[in-house]
Amino acid sequence: ELMKRTWRARAVGIMLPLTRKENRLASGIVGRYLEELSTDKKKRKQEPIPTLEKLQQELDVESRLAEGMKNSANVILASPYRAVSSGPVVVQSELFGVVAPKVVPVIDRLPSVISPSVRHADFLQRPQAPLLEAAAGLGLVSENIGDSYPALIEHQGKGYPGMLFQLLRLNARAMAADQVSFLPQGGVQLGPVRYPTDRGYRFYPYARLKAASLKGIRVYPMADLLEGKYNSKHFEDKTILIGHTSDASPLALSLDALLQQRAVAIPAWALWGQYGALATVVLLLMFLLPRMRFSTASVTVLLAAMLLLNSEFLLLLLARQWLPLVLPLLVLLLGYPLISLRSALGRHGERLERELSDSNRQLGRMLQNQGELEQALEKYRRCEVDGELLEQLYHLGLDFERKRQFSKAISVFQHIEAESSNFRDVAERIQRNQAMEQRIVLAKGGSATPTGTVIMSAEGLQNPTLGHYQVEREIGRGAMGMVYLAKDPRIGRAVAIKTMALSSEFEGAQLKEVKERFYREAETAGRLNHPNIVHVYDIGEEQELAYIAMDYLRGEHLGNFTRPDSLLPIKEVLAIAEQVADALDYAHKKNVVHRDIKPANIIYDRGEAIAKVTDFGVACLTDSSKTKTGTVLGSPSYMSPEQVAGKRVDGRADIFSLGVTLYQLVTGHLPFEADSLGSLMYKIANEVHPKPSKFRKGIPACVSRIINKCMQKDPEKRYPNGGELAAALRRCQGK
Repeated sequence: ELMKRTWRARAVGIMLPLTRKENRLASGIVGRYLEELSTDKKKRKQEPIPTLEKLQQELDVESRLAEGMKNSANVILASPYRAVSSGPVVVQSELFGVVAPKVVPVIDRLPSVISPSVRHADFLQRPQAPLLEAAAGLGLVSENIGDSYPALIEHQGKGYPGMLFQLLRLNARAMAADQVSFLPQGGVQLGPVRYPTDRGYRFYPYARLKAASLKGIRVYPMADLLEGKYNSKHFEDKTILIGHTSDASPLALSLDALLQQRAVAIPAWALWGQYGALATVVLLLMFLLPRMRFSTASVTVLLAAMLLLNSEFLLLLLARQWLPLVLPLLVLLLGYPLISLRSALGRHGERLERELSDSNRQLGRMLQNQGELEQALEKYRRCEVDGELLEQLYHLGLDFERKRQFSKAISVFQHIEAESSNFRDVAERIQRNQAMEQRIVLAKGGSATPTGTVIMSAEGLQNPTLGHYQVEREIGRGAMGMVYLAKDPRIGRAVAIKTMALSSEFEGAQLKEVKERFYREAETAGRLNHPNIVHVYDIGEEQELAYIAMDYLRGEHLGNFTRPDSLLPIKEVLAIAEQVADALDYAHKKNVVHRDIKPANIIYDRGEAIAKVTDFGVACLTDSSKTKTGTVLGSPSYMSPEQVAGKRVDGRADIFSLGVTLYQLVTGHLPFEADSLGSLMYKIANEVHPKPSKFRKGIPACVSRIINKCMQKDPEKRYPNGGELAAALRRCQGK
């Protein structure tokens, strides 16, 4: 019925998205019922099949609409799409893939490369296939109401025509491929008519808003049309838009303006004109306006803004050409207040900087006199550099030398050299301090011999110090630091100093917490006085190193006796374990838990047959702390199940670790071994260790019982304290 009324129209645009089949549910029910009647002879005689077939035809409105569209041959169907702001450059070889020759014309006169400003669509809805085949064309319409109507939209490497373009094509009778051209610099040629566009092939209709100027635009209610109030003569040789009024009105205004050749053109030189105006505004803001007085600059800005604004509007009104000058205008109006404010603040800031520099220089000099050298350096760095400041920095560098803080002295002298390369003897002093820094003992580095011993002294240099201890040589390395042999000059006693670079392993609040725990635990360990515990004399921090001064012991750690080819006699191992158990019993009664009992933390003098436990106060860092890289500190192979689970531990955790140590010293193997830390922790917490006799024959049964009881998963089933473990070891030795 609709097609009968509009078949004489020049073009019909159906704005309703016909993407879904109407009456599909009812039509499906009738179809299935007809199939059932065709197989049931009794029902077929009783039911009016012709009536049902007619009903099915009535429900299939798509086929009826498609039949009417074929007869009209002037219908453009709307295909909604979702636009995206940018996309890939469309190359000609990928453009205008044909959906159907009748729907999308094959256009062979295209520029070699389409501008990237062409509208891109990431999603579009096509009408139903029967309607698509019957239509004269397909026109894409944006889902966003009020969006522009470009002539060309790219989707998945193919070009699709817009609805406005298709209606103009039918009006121009430009149906053949050689009658349609997309011009390289923008513009669409449809037969004899050329429509201006931008480089992205978007139309800019010059639509007037007065109702009197809307020639030929009328709105017909659909109900009146279907009731026959209007016949085909009303629409002869006209363009018709069918859809909701709110959707069709913007397109109708644009179509009306373009058909009357009222369109705005963007000249080919528009982009260069915009860039030229923008460059002129930037040069004006950067170089001319800052040199003017405020009043003169304000008048200049006002005149320039009026020139830009009038140029754009006059060109639009008189020549219907659009030169986009809004961006240069905004840059001018927003940039000038910012530049004016910056100039005013700059003058005020320079005065404040001079006053602040003088204050920092005086404060730095006062701090330097008080010995607060690092704080003085921070103040000097905030001062303006002149000859007086360089002199103060030079004397500050000398003060750092006197305190043997060579790295800071180097930093100060290099700062002076960067400002004045020939100032005094800074170059020689940098070399001298660098040479001395390479010889000083630091836990973070230093020059080392192939055997791993840091060169501690050289001709003309004193041995470095940590606290008041004179360091002589390196005697060992640990996971977190190094161990040095040093001398206490006050009483001439040899001590071992263990250093830890806590600041390189921890940071922030964690570093503060670790330091507090370190000093608290080390102080507690210093009160332990037992013949089998290494005595701690002193703790401190210097040059970002935390250190502990303790007994210097003869002998070697038990880690050297854990290989199958270097095992000690079982009787000797039991004697060592007895001494360690006594030491742990004493420490536990003082409420001190070691947390890291292992062979490497037990020093054994074989000549004197004395074993001593070391690293009380150091192991406190290994229970739950982590390094910056996330590695768990400590020795997982010797941890108790409760340590692995992260639970609170007591002295029975040390009993478990001593059991693991005893197992390794007796067998030459660890009770739990795995390829990964996670697997190892699982075995410690869940699996039973292999019997010691598996690795070594002749192990007394009492040794196996002691090891088994020490390594019980449940702490309640272990020896309750070191005293009972020591008693069991003595019984096993026959004492």
